[in-house]
Amino acid sequence: MKTTESTVKKHKGIRDGKTGKTFTSISWPPTSKLKSIHIPQRFPDGCLSKFVMWAIDSESSESMINCGDHEYRILDKNDLLRFGEHDIKILAMHQIKTDPVFEVHGKDFTSLVASIVRTKLWAGSKVMQTIPTEP
Repeated sequence: MKTTESTVKKHKGIRDGKTGKTFTSISWPPTSKLKSIHIPQRFPDGCLSKFVMWAIDSESSESMINCGDHEYRILDKNDLLRFGEHDIKILAMHQIKTDPVFEVHGKDFTSLVASIVRTKLWAGSKVMQTIPTEP
């Protein structure tokens, strides 16, 4: 793979405070490679219709959403963006159960749910449909 050439620029009159040498900055031209971001599949609509409770698992620090016959375990709070409007509003109506040790972690999840509802950024919304996806 061919590497790109860097540009070195010395700034006269500006010295590094620790070494006393002339400050030097290095820059590279922007890459032309396509950047792709994996967008995970959304959860089916109404998957939380039999919602029982959600809590932070103190052993794995995952958010566990119990729906009676099945459960969802979410490690990254950004995976909440995979739920549809109905399901996000169900999560917004219920308080997350957590140990006092993991209270801050639980607030991260609930604050993201509140942000999703406020900005209408749930899966399938018009805002999410404008984001291009790969085939």
